[in-house]
Amino acid sequence: MFILLFLLNLFFMYIKSFIPALFFLLSNQGYTALDFSDTMDSSDGKEKKRLLEESSFSEKENAEPNTPLLKSQKITQESEKILTSNQELPVGFSADLLEFEKQSRHQYAETLFKIGCHFEGGKGVPQDFGQAFSYYVKAANLDYISAFHNLGCFYSSPDYGVEINYPKAIQYFQYALKNGCVLSAYNLGVLFAEGKGCAQNYKTAFDYFKVAEENGCEESYNTAFDYLSRAEEKGDEEDLYLLGLCYAEGIGVVSNAECAFTYFSKAAEKGYGLALFKVGLCHYHGQGTDKNDLMALDFMMQARRLGIKEAEIFLQEYTQRASTLEKKKTVSTRKKTVKILSNQKKPKQAKKK
Repeated sequence: MFILLFLLNLFFMYIKSFIPALFFLLSNQGYTALDFSDTMDSSDGKEKKRLLEESSFSEKENAEPNTPLLKSQKITQESEKILTSNQELPVGFSADLLEFEKQSRHQYAETLFKIGCHFEGGKGVPQDFGQAFSYYVKAANLDYISAFHNLGCFYSSPDYGVEINYPKAIQYFQYALKNGCVLSAYNLGVLFAEGKGCAQNYKTAFDYFKVAEENGCEESYNTAFDYLSRAEEKGDEEDLYLLGLCYAEGIGVVSNAECAFTYFSKAAEKGYGLALFKVGLCHYHGQGTDKNDLMALDFMMQARRLGIKEAEIFLQEYTQRASTLEKKKTVSTRKKTVKILSNQKKPKQAKKK
């Protein structure tokens, strides 16, 4: 009996020591490391992996015009916000670290862009537009501006094997231009002049060509003039006015006052306000036509009625000059009259006897 009680006591002691260990194992099951390798190898896992890899680009593709939504761009903007603010830096961050992060990101993006350029041009590697496009996308996701310009070229040209998408090309060119890539202005001018991905608009195209020319793209004005020359047959008053402007200022063509006056007159006949103003100036200065102040005033008043501020300013200044000149003439006439009267000899009076 004593032996039996001794054995039961040992059994209960064993169980008592085992229970805490059992509870410890059960309570720590939620903290064991999970291995997703098998999950990623499954069909669902591969699909998730593919979506993760494409997420940054698909987000950029669905972005609203002119404001691409980039994960890396948001991070960079947050870094710049911290650097430029007077707020206390977050714990674990320093200005030097954030600046280094920004510079490293830019250098990495630049490297990706240059690799894309090598694949596009076949420099040191076999030419591969698909690889070039892929590297441009990666660089663009790091907000490298030149990559947006090149992606715009890929989407607007049939030479690269990418499905043409003119609206997307315009979106990328506009974003690149907004951030300092002036060459994009030239491409935007071409797209608006040809009406690809947008309504054809020679005025908008001309404005883009002007931006490109003023920033070093010397062929821009020549291209602008070529497009406007094609538009002459259409007879649109705005296009005729722009052609006159090209001849007046030597934009893409040798300056010619007579041709400028001709095109300004054609546009003025269709009631285009700025053309009426220009015709008035031509008459006032005698450029491309005979000098005629009355004709100049007539065209200026027509332009003013159409709300052309330049014509209003001209008429005000003309009135002031005429008023000043009239006053000078009046003063001069009075002085001459006084001088004449003062020089006249007084009649001699008869002597009294």
